[in-house]
Amino acid sequence: MRENETYYQILRSEWSQYKGMHPFTMTSAELAHLTSLNDRISLQDVQEVYVPMLDYFDVYFKKHIELHTEEQQFLNQQKKTVPFIIGVSGSVAVGKSTTARLMQTMLQQRYPSKRVALMTTDGFLLPTKELIQMRRCIRMRFTILCLGKCRRLSRLIS
Repeated sequence: MRENETYYQILRSEWSQYKGMHPFTMTSAELAHLTSLNDRISLQDVQEVYVPMLDYFDVYFKKHIELHTEEQQFLNQQKKTVPFIIGVSGSVAVGKSTTARLMQTMLQQRYPSKRVALMTTDGFLLPTKELIQMRRCIRMRFTILCLGKCRRLSRLIS
């Protein structure tokens, strides 16, 4: 594992050594239902990469609950549920949606009493030409879809 200042880079071969904390089963048919066009993902990928990743998320999820419980106690607040959000990012057509659907399915299996929701941004994506025509985008290294107040945002960014 190579450590960077902001993240760990863990090789696939290393991920497989972390598996085994929680059993997970999925059939080829279930996996095929989750994948998008041209996605190449196998049950072996699920076992060697996604199951250990789910176990890793489990560590964060438990700490998330612990942190917010202690925070609410400290602030004398009524106990409330705080959502645990996992973001998936990457370049176009690299499997973000498939990863998100797979993780949603796995999380629902792991936490049957929890509500696991998938929120995609696919419906917000428009061609750059259309965004420019709408004057609702700012071009930097990538296009940001602004939902109003673009002038103020552009001053903050530039």
